[in-house]
Amino acid sequence: NVLDAYDDASYAAQTKNSSFHSTYDDYSAGGSLRLDAAPAERHRLSALAQYKADTHREQDTAGAAWESYQAESYSLALEDSFRTAIGLELAAGAGYEIQRPRYAAGNALRPAQTALDPRLAAGYGLPDGTKLRLAAAVKTRFPALKELFSGYLDRNLPNPDLRRERAVNYELGASRSDLPGGLAADASAFYSDLTDLIVSRPAAAGKQQNQNVGKARYMGGELRLESPREEPVSIDFSYAYLDARDLSPNRTSARLPDRPAHAVHAGGLGRLGRRLSLRADARWYSGRHYQDPDTLAWGVLADYWTTDVKLTWAAAAGLSADVGVRNVFDRNYETAYGYPRAGRAAFAGLRYEF
Repeated sequence: NVLDAYDDASYAAQTKNSSFHSTYDDYSAGGSLRLDAAPAERHRLSALAQYKADTHREQDTAGAAWESYQAESYSLALEDSFRTAIGLELAAGAGYEIQRPRYAAGNALRPAQTALDPRLAAGYGLPDGTKLRLAAAVKTRFPALKELFSGYLDRNLPNPDLRRERAVNYELGASRSDLPGGLAADASAFYSDLTDLIVSRPAAAGKQQNQNVGKARYMGGELRLESPREEPVSIDFSYAYLDARDLSPNRTSARLPDRPAHAVHAGGLGRLGRRLSLRADARWYSGRHYQDPDTLAWGVLADYWTTDVKLTWAAAAGLSADVGVRNVFDRNYETAYGYPRAGRAAFAGLRYEF
């Protein structure tokens, strides 16, 4: 993509330090193979192998030399699941991942990073139709090429020494699919213990830098409700609460930026005939903190609602056409400090599934 910043609203010149012409040219290639087997009626084995090569190319301004960064990743995963005679479902698995840099604009390459992520889960169905679940898993996220090397349009200091994020996640949940009116409900509580979480923090010269937080914690819960999808009108609703804390010894604040404390989604689908349907979605976010890169003071971004609508026509088997409007009421909002999001936008598209 190409992004241009101009000196003023006339869009006539790019002479100021704040002006730029930035070009990105990124691509990824890879593949995956999954194998499933059922040695017995209640027993299932799964294996997955995946390879992905990422390339990030950027040009800081028109006429400047292109910079290229490349990395490849490998993933292997195994899972064994079975159901006991009393209806208890158990699953155990593990994944092994490798991220290896291949090229960094001619600079020295960092060593490859590896991760072993185990997972355990259990589920049980009660006589009244309630399904209970309990899960614990270790999850690793390697830093993306952009997080490692990009200057983010000269607003960020690259950090090629970023370490992998690692989280130990716990979840307890319950679901019902036979509530009055055909409603289905799902409720869950979660707790995550994180090390080396990657966050964007103010750095030298008024710029930001992706850095590892020594220790952090997420906890919260989520509630989802859905009505039957086969009805002429169906609705879905969800609410999520997140308490995110920086627990590292050298922290200046317990807050973590860019993570909303409250998120609400309400949507509805109306079928206007055999081929025509209308979808509407409203989303509300609140309690998203930020740190001013100049003053280092903490603040809270304004709460906001956004509304999207989409009209879909099923033209033929597998073929559909969409038209719609995002941010219908043209709300002015931010998901990160200093980066206003797009206003009202119309779109149209075709989709073919086979």
